[in-house]
Amino acid sequence: MPKLKLLILDAGVVIKLHEWGLWEQVISKCDVHLSSIVAERESKYHQSEEGDWNRDIDLSTAISDGTISILD
Repeated sequence: MPKLKLLILDAGVVIKLHEWGLWEQVISKCDVHLSSIVAERESKYHQSEEGDWNRDIDLSTAISDGTISILD
């Protein structure tokens, strides 16, 4: 079965999928396309429910190996 095409326009989706532990499952089943701003800036810095700023989302491997596509 071919992968579903998924265009993510907001960093909130990327952040929540990581928080819920679903990111790897989604990228394995979907062709994910992110804007360069979401991928390179907005999804890297996010605030936890406790109010702490986190920087633990690293999309560089998925970008470099072609698992996700970046749109300018």
